[in-house]
Amino acid sequence: MAIEWYWALAQMLAKTGVDINEVFDMVNAWQTGKRRVRLELATDTATGLRTFVISGRADNGRALAVYARHTGRDIYIFDATYLTTEQIADFALWEATQND
Repeated sequence: MAIEWYWALAQMLAKTGVDINEVFDMVNAWQTGKRRVRLELATDTATGLRTFVISGRADNGRALAVYARHTGRDIYIFDATYLTTEQIADFALWEATQND
């Protein structure tokens, strides 16, 4: 599986305050098996578009959600956000159930 990045992702995230390096950290840690992530499928009810939501932590521990489309055998990352307080609580509960 290859990871493709939206060509303007770094510029877009800079405008929203998300550090692209934290996104790279989280995705790299997942791909190398260093850290588990939570994979969920979200569907936009208005358009029917399906998106993978990849929740995980950067090397510094900050929780993120990365949004991607499945394109054949690859995934195409097009957005990322920091998790809200409520989402972090839910993610921490999920993390507690994972056995390393």
